[in-house]
Amino acid sequence: MDVNIDLDAFDQLNSPEARALHEVADRLSSCGVGRIVNLPQIIVVGEQSAGKSSVLEAISRVRFPVHGNVCTRFATELVLRQANDTRVDVSIKHADQSQPSRSFQKTGFSEDDLPGIIQEAKQCMGISGDSRDFSRDVLRLEIEGPSMYPLTLVDLPGIFQSETAEQSMKGKHIVDELVESYMKQKNSIMLVVIEATKQLANHEALKKVKEYDPQSVRTIGVITKPDLTKPGYTAEKTYIQVAKNQESANKLQLGWHVLRNRAEDEGSLEDRDETEDLFFQTSAWSSVPRGDRGVAGLRKKLSRVLFDHIRQNLGGVEQDIEIQLQERQQERDRLGKPRTSPEDKRSFLLAIAAEFQRLARDGMHGRYSDAFFGGLNDEERKLRAQIRNFNRVFDFILATKGHKEQIGDPKCQLAPEYLTSFQANHPYDFPLPELTTQKEMSARLQKQAAANQGSEFSGSPSQELVIQLFQHQSSPWKSIAEYHISQVTLAAKAFVDQLFKHIIGLPDTNRTTETILSLCVDAFFAEREQLLRNKLDEILKPYAQGYAIPLSRRELYGKEEKVTKKE
Repeated sequence: MDVNIDLDAFDQLNSPEARALHEVADRLSSCGVGRIVNLPQIIVVGEQSAGKSSVLEAISRVRFPVHGNVCTRFATELVLRQANDTRVDVSIKHADQSQPSRSFQKTGFSEDDLPGIIQEAKQCMGISGDSRDFSRDVLRLEIEGPSMYPLTLVDLPGIFQSETAEQSMKGKHIVDELVESYMKQKNSIMLVVIEATKQLANHEALKKVKEYDPQSVRTIGVITKPDLTKPGYTAEKTYIQVAKNQESANKLQLGWHVLRNRAEDEGSLEDRDETEDLFFQTSAWSSVPRGDRGVAGLRKKLSRVLFDHIRQNLGGVEQDIEIQLQERQQERDRLGKPRTSPEDKRSFLLAIAAEFQRLARDGMHGRYSDAFFGGLNDEERKLRAQIRNFNRVFDFILATKGHKEQIGDPKCQLAPEYLTSFQANHPYDFPLPELTTQKEMSARLQKQAAANQGSEFSGSPSQELVIQLFQHQSSPWKSIAEYHISQVTLAAKAFVDQLFKHIIGLPDTNRTTETILSLCVDAFFAEREQLLRNKLDEILKPYAQGYAIPLSRRELYGKEEKVTKKE
């Protein structure tokens, strides 16, 4: 694939120090540490016709549409990445995320191809040549290659204040939202472009950048069209002071820069650079320091800002390395000494078993002094507290939702606050009892009594009907109890899983943990859960099949009292 762009221009944006930082970052990333996720991007902010696209063109030597009545209608991102293979990818990122990105097949790219790509993108976005529309969609041109360094340049639509034949107020809102969305990103280095032919106080772009970067730590001011000012007039003198960063109301921490835009009759970018150099040597603008004028100086200034940004992002890498080194050492310690004999392996497993027994016993007895259990407000690993809270929730749910029907409005029963928060994390989602009245219940029982008469005397209660009614009322018991068993089993298993991971190491880094969990722990809890379910069926069987009649306490104690008197 053929990619023909001026790499010398981009090399000037990446100083030797920045390239060295990138190489260090790449080596660290290959080890899994120090990945820079906040790489800088250069965005241009300014009003329409201020020369924003010309500034980007001068910096990158990629031809942005800059002449005539051409107006930037959407954001264009030029993304460079370092890679072993050369690749060009052109896509449209839709503001509506439900729409998939649209890609264009490109077999190569040269510095003159961008205007044609932008025209294609306009058609895809539904923007015609005479349209007043602006788009929130983003044209993204990604170029990868072995000679590239990570960098993103963003050309944005120009800010405007009033409606014209070419632009609507709806378009103004779209542009403002789009520009502000890039300005608020902390990795955006903002080039605020203002033209020297306009009153300094009237630049809306200056007001916007001060809003999003009040300390001006990521803003560079760029003055364009210095050749169109009247020599010796106040306006020229004012802007020269601004370019020197000596205008008190508009001082920027990163300073200002002045560029002369390429005229339409200047065919090549080399002609543009020569004309710019001659202008700054022969005009009043020659008093501006060499480092603050001309495109070569701007590239150097940007390279320093990019370097500082990358260096700041690498500030936390040392800590990242220390953390990961400590984790690796802990993983190595968990692996223990080499185990070459059966005795070594047995000793290793016995040490794991002893530590497991100690911490498991503490968890069951509610002794949480070991660091494994966390601090005072940590709950996840405190097994006995977890099980007790599960049992309290189970009791509360049985009392409030364990019966099928409720006669009259139930009294409002609220769980304690600590139990409410626990239940929010472990919801027992069961329906409330169906409400009925005493009258409705009596009528239904009379009907059911008549339909279920047996050999009992007339007027005597039907034992069979009582049993069926009890079975109906207690029908929610089993599902609530089964759910409780599953929750308690999961909590106990999670505790054991965390305990083995703590003692031995994570499964993805220690096969011993994975083996113990998959072969021993999973099978153990599956078997125990089934035993608990079998026990539940045994406990519920008399009530489900009607073999036992529940007695009230008064009746039960009364019978015991009669037996005692007879004795």
